[in-house]
Amino acid sequence: MWALLGSPTLPQQDQVDLNAVQAAFSALPPGIRTLLGPDLADRLLAIGARDTAQAVRNALGRIPGEKGASLALVEARLDMSNGDHVAAERKLEPIANSSEAASARALSMAIDA
Repeated sequence: MWALLGSPTLPQQDQVDLNAVQAAFSALPPGIRTLLGPDLADRLLAIGARDTAQAVRNALGRIPGEKGASLALVEARLDMSNGDHVAAERKLEPIANSSEAASARALSMAIDA
């Protein structure tokens, strides 16, 4: 997981142990999961590992209490990867119009949608 997140270039999907990435992410404390989840999901989708990106979304969804923008960002990215740009924009708009730290990222993603 750390190599995938920290690498300046993306590896090929067959070079990544996706089960290990998923297990490592799920084992992180909730605060670290919310921090790393959107970036990890983006990188997983970029290498074509949609199922593992969905698993990241699911792990974020299991965090008790407020998840902040992390879950919505991952869900929007998954929507975009499915071609459902309307659903993605619906998730991104409240974040982009907020004062959350993720508002700039949400705005950028909404423009891409």
